Amino acid sequence: MEKITVALLGVIVVAILLTWISVAYAETYDVEISSIGFSPNNGTMNINHGDNITFIVSDGVGHELSNPWLGGENFLNNDNPSITHSFTECSSYTFTLDFHVDQLDVAVENCPPPVVVDVVPTNSTSTTVVVGTVDASDPVVDDETFAEEIAKEEEDKRVSATNETLGFRLQILQVLENILSILFGE
Repeated sequence: MEKITVALLGVIVVAILLTWISVAYAETYDVEISSIGFSPNNGTMNINHGDNITFIVSDGVGHELSNPWLGGENFLNNDNPSITHSFTECSSYTFTLDFHVDQLDVAVENCPPPVVVDVVPTNSTSTTVVVGTVDASDPVVDDETFAEEIAKEEEDKRVSATNETLGFRLQILQVLENILSILFGE
């Protein structure tokens, strides 16, 4: 009976680990809100592109949290004790609490490089539209397959990250298999 309990516990632990791994590299940070302000708050919070911050009311009182994306305020209280913001844009954000009782600056780091797209019309007027930043020494690419190459590079990065996650999951399953073989002697 004890072996079955240990095996079941092992399966549950592996299931939790596999669920946790599926959100690959994004982190979620908790910031508590109370009448004295944000906690932790050292003035600026540096996070990575794609991370999340969950603001949580910790003192049971209603608080107005500014919303840098939509403007206005998010009201948090016992009925609505938290809100999570995802940071998928590379920028800096300022959150204020209860009409500027406290302020928290969030700086998004480790952003993906900007995508540069060159467009050359087929008529006699030559205009190049550039999205993102370009160094003057960079060559202008007229190739029509440029967008396809960028899309392929992005897909290769996504596949690489997926393969890393799958490799880690496989290692966990192999450890679980070893545990089960030790417990059941097979």
